[in-house]
Amino acid sequence: MNPYYYLFYKFNHFLNKKGSNEWGSIGAITFIIGQNIVFIYVHIFNINDRYISEKDLNGIYKTILFIIAILLFVINSILFSNKQRVTEIVDSYKGESDVQRKLGNAIVILYVVLSICLIVFG
Repeated sequence: MNPYYYLFYKFNHFLNKKGSNEWGSIGAITFIIGQNIVFIYVHIFNINDRYISEKDLNGIYKTILFIIAILLFVINSILFSNKQRVTEIVDSYKGESDVQRKLGNAIVILYVVLSICLIVFG
């Protein structure tokens, strides 16, 4: 079980009811993973630290973060725009039992809520 594919599967199942447009799922997974990267990035480089100048904050740190966000979106677009891969992902998780589905939903909801809380309250 690939957790990244499973997260995409859950987003795709929720956001792509007709099965014809994966862009909402691509955007959602990029946004959630991007939030986690931002949280880690801010804490690794102590961006909230008072010793970082406004010039650096608006210069190099934002540029690096922008490049990371673009790369994440491009990678997800390449990975999940392939209809055959999406079909394989959906088919591999389609047969999950009710217990597995409920547990998976709970884990994904918890992950999304915690990711949002980290950004809001972190």
